[in-house]
Amino acid sequence: MVCLRAVRPPARRLRRCSERPDGLRVGWPASGVGGLPPSRPTACAPAAPVLRAASGFDGLETLYIELNQRFMKYQTGAIYHIYNRGINRQKIFFEERNYHYFLRKMRTLLKPHAFILAYCLMPNHFHWLISPTHEGEELSGKRIPVFGNSMAPEMLGIQNLSNSIGILLSSFTQGINKSQGRTGSLFQQNTPAVECFRYDGNLWSPSEGPSDHSHPVNCFHYLHQNPVAAGLVGFPDEWPYSSALDYHGLRDDNLCSYNVAASMLNVKRTPYRL
Repeated sequence: MVCLRAVRPPARRLRRCSERPDGLRVGWPASGVGGLPPSRPTACAPAAPVLRAASGFDGLETLYIELNQRFMKYQTGAIYHIYNRGINRQKIFFEERNYHYFLRKMRTLLKPHAFILAYCLMPNHFHWLISPTHEGEELSGKRIPVFGNSMAPEMLGIQNLSNSIGILLSSFTQGINKSQGRTGSLFQQNTPAVECFRYDGNLWSPSEGPSDHSHPVNCFHYLHQNPVAAGLVGFPDEWPYSSALDYHGLRDDNLCSYNVAASMLNVKRTPYRL
């Protein structure tokens, strides 16, 4: 039997926090990720306890991911930049088939609950640019017990999108651990979800923080430039594990929602030609 104790997320991860009308606490990361400035908020819940094991136990990988994702409140009409990397910056993709395994999981677990606008898989991290669907925003039937100051646990619901992301990352970890003969966590414990923009009625507006109406488009291009910046390829459309090939018309794949990307980001896809 695994003993769990309630601890709070470390305060040092946030530079400042503010209350949103929906009660969710929002804070800005202390530093940018991959060259992006810390200009957009990430959701956190310092007021709610997070369960962790009292001792190291590899079987709690799924619980960690679910608890971290649970505090993110996804909303339809918004655009989110979601990313994570290997623990201690180690590899998460060890061979070509690992990339394809991850992409299959994106298709079966992520796509039913979100419009995938862009993605990039790198040897030790990944990036998604997504917009939740109505199905993804709804609560799943799964509820997670969280122990606060009282002995009785609080049963909190989890959105379909959050639940699917947790399943995707934890099941991928289990598959990689089995194939590589390793144990323990593969990803860093927190999977940030940065809300870029939200569509409210007839107007696009920044969700929080400084105004930057081009941020989602900048993020779109930033994702595809990752392999070039890392020196892996000379041009974005030479990297096979991103959506750049599809937008340049060099591959015919339906993982991304191109019509939604055109509507939200004004990004046009070059038609695929044999």
